[in-house]
Amino acid sequence: GSLINAAFPDYRSFIPAPDTLITVDKHVLLDNLSNMTYQVSKAEDSRISLLFSQNELTIASGESANAGIKTDYSGNVEQDVNLGYLVSSLMGVKGDQLRIGFSKGGKLIQFLSVNDGHGLRTYLVPLTKV
Repeated sequence: GSLINAAFPDYRSFIPAPDTLITVDKHVLLDNLSNMTYQVSKAEDSRISLLFSQNELTIASGESANAGIKTDYSGNVEQDVNLGYLVSSLMGVKGDQLRIGFSKGGKLIQFLSVNDGHGLRTYLVPLTKV
């Protein structure tokens, strides 16, 4: 028998659906994040900015920024995240192509594989702007 004799609540009803979906190469993104690790490790916190604009993602930290990573999104989105938490979130997603979802109001970022829509989804709460 089961320990709980009831239906489990639909957890997806509590998680905001992404308003914006952006596809990026996971390995290129992880390579760029590993290049930022040294610069961020010298800073007081591990805050980086993800800047999506005109089909490119730029990752910035303090005074430095990397070259644009190609995406399929022509709009503008900017979110600050913790570098370590971001890398951990990405490592759980299978496949080469990564879909990044942003909820309205920037309250949650979702990561999932393009090829495995029903697979593992990881979530990250962005940092507030300072």
